[in-house]
Amino acid sequence: MRIGFFANTYPAPSATFIRRKIQGLEDLGVTVCRLSSRSFGGELVEPADQLEAGKTDVLTAHRRGIVQSVATQTLRHPRAVLGGARQALKLSAGPRELVRHGAYLAIAQRLATRVRVQRLEHLHAYFDTSTTVALLAHRITGIPFSFTVTGPEQFEPCQHDRLAEQIRGARFVTAVSEDGLRNLRAIADPRDHPKLHLVRDIAEPTWLDTPVTPIPTTRSVCFVGRLVDRKGPLDLIEAVHRVHQRGRDLSLAMVGDGPLRGAALELIARHGLHEHVTLLGWGSAQLVRRTIEASTSLVLPSSAEGLPMVLMEAFARGRPVITTPVAGIPELVEAGRSGWLVPPKDPAALSDAIEELLDCSNEMLTGMARVGCERTRAQHSIGPLSEQLLGLLRASV
Repeated sequence: MRIGFFANTYPAPSATFIRRKIQGLEDLGVTVCRLSSRSFGGELVEPADQLEAGKTDVLTAHRRGIVQSVATQTLRHPRAVLGGARQALKLSAGPRELVRHGAYLAIAQRLATRVRVQRLEHLHAYFDTSTTVALLAHRITGIPFSFTVTGPEQFEPCQHDRLAEQIRGARFVTAVSEDGLRNLRAIADPRDHPKLHLVRDIAEPTWLDTPVTPIPTTRSVCFVGRLVDRKGPLDLIEAVHRVHQRGRDLSLAMVGDGPLRGAALELIARHGLHEHVTLLGWGSAQLVRRTIEASTSLVLPSSAEGLPMVLMEAFARGRPVITTPVAGIPELVEAGRSGWLVPPKDPAALSDAIEELLDCSNEMLTGMARVGCERTRAQHSIGPLSEQLLGLLRASV
């Protein structure tokens, strides 16, 4: 079976969950062609991502290729391209969106060329823009397509009409959590509900299958994620400051980067935390693993999420978590059993949870992480999830 995995930007530090789905399918003998609208703008520090970059067909890498594809598809398949244009017009809510969807149509014609050259049998997309392009390519080529919704952006009210139209055109749609599946059912036409399936993300197999290191005696926490508002990095720095104000010793290591890096540095300086908070930037999987293993707990105070992979990674490495009860997180994290769930955007509640963590024995914390790891293994193992996705793909062609 030959399928295409298509995303806006791939590979990328925040797209490891796509790589694991590809790995699982390839382990089952599926040929997976990687397709991306554009390359990641920064440095790929993870060796596995560097390897993936060499395997990925970037559609916009050469402007001439897009122009040639538009000309070829229009001349050879004019009625099909007209169908794609009508679909793009239907998805456009105004003049500005019409221009944007015109660009999507051009990329879709490039994608259509690659679909035909690669002799793909099915196309699977991630994220809103790539799903729209996949829908347009489907109108042009007739190739069946599907997509995964991770949330939360695609569930915003302004996206509902477009998401419903994408579902209407797809063979099947997967959510990564039960919460996401409920959202899809609320948005989709009831006639499309049989297309909707729960296929959870895959935890890193090697992290699950290697012995964990003991929790350090020195108390520290870590954060892994993009430095964006919905991940709550500034709330975490503020919470660490509150903990220090109460006379407790604590360090914080933050792996990731993003538009709030400058604001994070300013907040660290304002509170005099430069000796206690370290911004490590984007790092390889090895850096993430070392950072988690050097910490007492992972903290992710997100206000909007799907189901973060890093929570599974923390459990796999024997660390409990402090996070928020948003979206699919409570399906993985059990409050009081495998971690703490605190309200988002509440540094005071977050600092209280961190203090509770500081007062726990390492034996108690290790037991909490074990509960989380057992649930991760039960819900996010590569074998069963890959078989499930392959079954959906086979049924769609």
